[in-house]
Amino acid sequence: MSAQKPLDGRRLGLVGLGRRGLAVARKLTESGARLHVWTQNTAKAVGLAEAHPLIEVEPCPRDVARYTEATLVAVNSDKALERVIFDPDEERYGVLHGTPPDGLIVDIGETGPATTRAFADRVRQSARIWIDAPITETALGGTLSVGGQDTAFARVWPVLHVLSNKVLHAGPVGAGQAIRTCGAAIHGQMVQALAEGLALAAASGVEAEALLAALADSAVGGAVLSETGRRMADREFRAGRTVRMQADLTAQAKELARAAGLALGGLDSNAAHWKALVDSGQADLDISSLILEIAETPTDVQ
Repeated sequence: MSAQKPLDGRRLGLVGLGRRGLAVARKLTESGARLHVWTQNTAKAVGLAEAHPLIEVEPCPRDVARYTEATLVAVNSDKALERVIFDPDEERYGVLHGTPPDGLIVDIGETGPATTRAFADRVRQSARIWIDAPITETALGGTLSVGGQDTAFARVWPVLHVLSNKVLHAGPVGAGQAIRTCGAAIHGQMVQALAEGLALAAASGVEAEALLAALADSAVGGAVLSETGRRMADREFRAGRTVRMQADLTAQAKELARAAGLALGGLDSNAAHWKALVDSGQADLDISSLILEIAETPTDVQ
């Protein structure tokens, strides 16, 4: 007799089968959930279902939601999210149109906090419930921050718990996306600080290898130093998180700060660097390419 799995008997929906969606589908089915899925690439969805008996392909997002207790949406832009949830053109095939009253719609993409709250209001007016639980690569292996009502969080917790080691109820709707945005802003400024430190070391006659080795066991050590620092030192910029992605995330953080009435000089400076890289045609490089903007772009010394 096989051991019971945490999601045995649960029927869930998943809209979007990109890199994030595929990772989520794998974890949910491994935990016993039956998945109803939809993606624009029908052949991709059918191929996935043929390989996984717990997965069933539906003809549209509405039908995914119709048969499930919660629908997770994994798409890559605010516009795509609006289209699959609300179907603004035809108003008949979106997730909202299949979700029963008090049903759960869980945005696991990376949506701007303001957009998240606006979409949640529209969903609430239809007597459905919105939860924001952005699944990043970090969240899949660490802490997942979730925004939503207490009762809704309790309902979806068993599902999210199989996706991340720790699931944190961060606050009301929008809190999960706000934490993700703030984290991205912090990360971007850490990358800038590292690039500036390496540039200063080089200008002072210190090899990048020596600086990275000296800092490895210090308070500033960690993934940014070991991974991003190594890419900077080697001038190896194959994309992990791209400059374009970081520029977009930083713009979200600036909008969050503007809405809160905060003037954040470090964030403004950091955003200007990412914009400069995008404008110079380096948007698709890894964020470690910021070293080029910091160390190799002539500037006037004040």
